[in-house]
Amino acid sequence: MVRILILSECLVFVTFILSFNLMRQIRGGKLVGKCPIHPFYFAVGKLTMGTSFAVLPVQAARDQLGDLLIPEALQYIAAVLLSLGIAFAFSAFLHLRNESRFGLSTETNGLKTTGIYQISRNPMYVGFYLATLASLVAVPHPVNIGCGLVGIYIHHRVILAEEQFLADQYGASYDAYRHRVRRYL
Repeated sequence: MVRILILSECLVFVTFILSFNLMRQIRGGKLVGKCPIHPFYFAVGKLTMGTSFAVLPVQAARDQLGDLLIPEALQYIAAVLLSLGIAFAFSAFLHLRNESRFGLSTETNGLKTTGIYQISRNPMYVGFYLATLASLVAVPHPVNIGCGLVGIYIHHRVILAEEQFLADQYGASYDAYRHRVRRYL
């Protein structure tokens, strides 16, 4: 039963992100901005985190991954982490609407400090981190753990670069926001 829940969550998550990005492109929004870190590392971060996430529905569709048997309790923990991750990511995407993109925006759209951004300065990343952690809990295979941790580390470096960009762009208003709201939670 929990495997069906995880598969359903993964399907909803991927469908939402793909359809959201497709609709944004149809409305003329930019999908990709300027890389906040070296493009190679940016791509590695996306690839490793994406790989770790992709393992989750594959595992959920099978009883075992190789010789790795996954206790049902870990699958339930993964389902909860994934649900929380989806909630954070969806809230961030919906709040940003056409302004979300992979990388830095080249336009000034104003600093986002309301809605989910009152809880976290990086709710989309919190959502992706929680989805990655769900994969690490459900599939504690060394390759998956390595991919997930590399992806999280690189995305943390992306966040640091994005925060510097926002500090340069918005100055005192971003500094006040940064002191009011935590980076993650």
